[in-house]
Amino acid sequence: MLASKRLRSLLRGVASVRLSAGAHAALSTSCKACRAVDQTSWQQEAPMQHFGVMEFVEPHTPKSVRRTPWVQKPSEVDILSWPIHEPKHLSRRIMIARTNAMAAMLDPAAAPAAMDTFLRYLGYWSEKHQDKFNPIASSLALLSLARLATRPEVPASHQKKVLSAAAVMLKHFMSRATRADQHSTANVFWACARLRLRPDDLQPGFEDKLAQCFIATAHDATPQGISNVLWSCSTLRINPLNGGLLATIVALLKTWQSDSFNGASNMQSLAVVMTAFATMRLHIDASVAELLLKRFYEGTLQGADEPQGLSNLLWACASLGFCPPPHMTRQFMHSYRTSRQPYMVQHETIILYSLAVFGALTTEYFKVTLQKLHGQQLDPPSLSQLYIALQALRPLDSESPAHKDWLQTAHSVQQQWPLATDPAGKQSPFELKIYFTLLNMGYEAITTYDSDDGLHFIDIALLPQKKLPCKIAIEADGISHFLYEDYRLQNAPHPATRQDGRTLFRNSVLRKQGWVVVTVPWYDWHGLMTQVEKVQYLKRMLKQVVKEYWQASKSAV
Repeated sequence: MLASKRLRSLLRGVASVRLSAGAHAALSTSCKACRAVDQTSWQQEAPMQHFGVMEFVEPHTPKSVRRTPWVQKPSEVDILSWPIHEPKHLSRRIMIARTNAMAAMLDPAAAPAAMDTFLRYLGYWSEKHQDKFNPIASSLALLSLARLATRPEVPASHQKKVLSAAAVMLKHFMSRATRADQHSTANVFWACARLRLRPDDLQPGFEDKLAQCFIATAHDATPQGISNVLWSCSTLRINPLNGGLLATIVALLKTWQSDSFNGASNMQSLAVVMTAFATMRLHIDASVAELLLKRFYEGTLQGADEPQGLSNLLWACASLGFCPPPHMTRQFMHSYRTSRQPYMVQHETIILYSLAVFGALTTEYFKVTLQKLHGQQLDPPSLSQLYIALQALRPLDSESPAHKDWLQTAHSVQQQWPLATDPAGKQSPFELKIYFTLLNMGYEAITTYDSDDGLHFIDIALLPQKKLPCKIAIEADGISHFLYEDYRLQNAPHPATRQDGRTLFRNSVLRKQGWVVVTVPWYDWHGLMTQVEKVQYLKRMLKQVVKEYWQASKSAV
C-alpha cells in the first residue's frame, strides 16, 4: 500500500509531462499493479444520470486515506490519478483534473476516456457542491471544457456531452455574475466562442449580462481580456455595441500607455482586436486604427517577434480599407523578414495581399515570395490572395519590358497554381437583373467579362459602342462589399455606403486597366420598386459617366 501511494504521488508530478512511448508503457504497467492492490479500498461505484452521460457518486473512503490532501480513485486512464474530494478549493480541483486529462490525451486512444472522466467529475461537483461554484470556479470549468473538447484527440461524438456540461457551468456563472471579476468574465466569453455556445441561445439576456459584467470591471481589463471579448463577439456574432461594450473597450485602448502592450501575448492581443473589427465587418474609426497600429509598431521597434499577429494585423487593415503610414509598413516588413518564428504559407500570401491593397507591393518581393512558396499546396483563400497580388503588379504599358516580365511571372503562377474559375456559377440574381435591364435598354452588355488578363472577371462589361465612348465595368455590389457602421445583425442589418478594402482595391485595379468603374450598391437597387425606376436609375448613372468622360478628355487636350 505504501509503495502504491508513493508511486501515485510520483505520477501526479509527471502527469503533465510528455512521456516517451517506453516510459508511458512502464508507468502504465506499474500503475495497473498498484490499482490491483488498492482496488479493495474502494466501494462499488453507483451510476447516476447527469449531463446526458453516466456519472459517479463519490465512493466511500477509508479513514486512513481521508487525511491525505485529496482522495485518489482508480482511473479509467492509465498513469492518471484523478482528484475527487470535498472541494474546499474547487478551482484547484478543476485545474488538477484538467491537467490530468491533458496528460492522458498525449495518448490519442485514451482521449475519449479522459474527456468522459473529466465530465464525470464536473457532473459530481455540480450536483453535490453547487454552492461551491463561484464565478472563478465556473469560469475555470468552462475554460477547461473549451481547452479539452477542442483538442484534435477528442472525437466529435463528445460534442453534445460537452455542450450540455458547458451550459450547466454557464448557468452557475450567470447565477453569481455580479461577483465576477474581469478575468473570469473574459474567460467565459472566450470559452463560449471556442465551444460555439451562444449565451442568448441558452437564455435570452445572458449576453447583455456578460457585457455589463465586463464593463463593471473594465478598470482591471488586460489586453488579452479585451481581445478575448472582441474575438468572441466576432465568432458568435454578438453585437458589441449593445450596452456600450465597444465604447468601453475603445476608451480603454485610448487611455492605456504603450508599455501596457509589451510582450508577445499583448502584441497578439492587439492584432486580435483589429482582426475582430475586420471579421465583424465593422467600420473602425481612424483614430482607433491609428492607435492600434502605433502600439504594434512600438512593439516591433522594441524587438517583439510576432509574425502571425503581424500578418493578421495587416490583413485586418487591408480588409477595412485602412492603409498604414509608409514608415510603419517598412518597419512591419523588416520585423517580418527578420522573424525567427517558424515559416507558414498562410502568412506569406496574407502579406502579399495586404501589401497589394496598400499599394506597397514590389515585383522583387513578389518573386522572392514565389520562391518560398514553390512546391507548396495553397488553399483557396491563399490562392485568391496570391492572384490579387499578381493583379496589382500588372504594368499599364503593355509594350514595356516590365509588362513582358510580368506576363512570364503570371504564366509561371498560373502553371503552378491554376485558378479554378466557373464564371457562369458566379452570377447572382442581382447581377442578372441589371444585365437584362441593360439589354432591354439597347446596350450590348457582356456578363462575367474576362478583364483582359484572365485573372478576374467583371460583373457586367459595356465595351465602347454607339451610346458609349469608353469601356465601363459595372459591379453589382452586395452586402459583403460594405462595412457596417451600425452593427445590428439581429434586426435586418443595413450597411453604410462605406466600401471595404477589398472592393476599393478591385476598383483601383480596374481603373488602372482603363475601365470606368460603376458601382451599383444593393441597397440602391433594392429600393427601386418598378422596372421603370430601375431603367431611369441606370440611365442617370451612365449619362453621368459619359459626361465626366468627355470633360476629362477636354481637360487632357
